[in-house]
Amino acid sequence: MIAALLKFELIYQRKLWALPAAMVLFFISGLQIGGQAFAPDLVNFNAPYQISYYTSIFTLGAVFAIMFFVINGVLRDSTHRMQEIIFSTGVQKYQFFISRFSGVFIFSLLAVSPLIIGMITGSQIMNLDPDRLAPLNLFHYFWNWLVFVLPNVFICSGFIFSVGLLTKNRMSVYASALLIYVLYFVCSFYFDSPMLAGSTPSHTDNMTIAALGDPFGVSAFMEQSQYLTPFQKNSVLVSLSGNFLYNRLL
Repeated sequence: MIAALLKFELIYQRKLWALPAAMVLFFISGLQIGGQAFAPDLVNFNAPYQISYYTSIFTLGAVFAIMFFVINGVLRDSTHRMQEIIFSTGVQKYQFFISRFSGVFIFSLLAVSPLIIGMITGSQIMNLDPDRLAPLNLFHYFWNWLVFVLPNVFICSGFIFSVGLLTKNRMSVYASALLIYVLYFVCSFYFDSPMLAGSTPSHTDNMTIAALGDPFGVSAFMEQSQYLTPFQKNSVLVSLSGNFLYNRLL
């Protein structure tokens, strides 16, 4: 039953304008990032550090794509007065919720993932300084998709989807997406996160709190990479260890 419901959900969501529009926007963002020719001194434009930095930062925008899929996935039944009819059939609530959330998550992931493709494309087609462009390594991009894009989209989808289920209100869904975005920066400021602290290293205790509490993993990544040399930034991937691992598990 769940498979059949999920198939219907995917077919329904595929027909909406939100997916192609979000994919294009994230691809263009990635294209600009990959081709902007900006990096710290002695760091390659497509270094693992640069890929991690921009991937983590720009996934903050995922919330604004996710909210549209949540509205279509959660609120359409109450809008069209179909909810009572659905639950009067043999569909169980857990089957309904799992299929709807899976549809929201899958399409949100599809919407945000072109960011990575755009970054790859931008670094290859733009006229960048070849001395600061490392050979293309697709694993570097895939790894950052795995540790940033995938969990961040899941976290945001789960939160916004829950708000939609509990309130059945369109404005609450919009507000929840904005709340994630605002609270991220409020918490970063309060805990002296490296995201907002400039080049001065934060106090160790504040760094730890920010690294563990940041739902997007940006502070945890910056804590791990703040003392890397330019050579290490050109070669070392963000590691699933220490506070970054605890952050992703949380």
